[in-house]
Amino acid sequence: ALFNSGSIRIDDILRGKISQYDILRVFPFEDFVYAISISSTQLISILNRGLTKKGSGEYLCFCGIETFDQGKTWLINGTDIS
Repeated sequence: ALFNSGSIRIDDILRGKISQYDILRVFPFEDFVYAISISSTQLISILNRGLTKKGSGEYLCFCGIETFDQGKTWLINGTDIS
């Protein structure tokens, strides 16, 4: 999963019962979910571009994907995608 970090707006941690208001505070903007197929080369390029924006407010967030060497190797569920 990939998503734009700018789409999440909250300064605290949600605990206990989460209300509709809490969800609207976290995701105040209308957004869409897309499923696409791309090559591993394209995905690596997107992920590396996201790393260059870290700290700028344009950081690309991801889930289920990790790197331990600043983008030289990308793993999805522990498998190298290069």
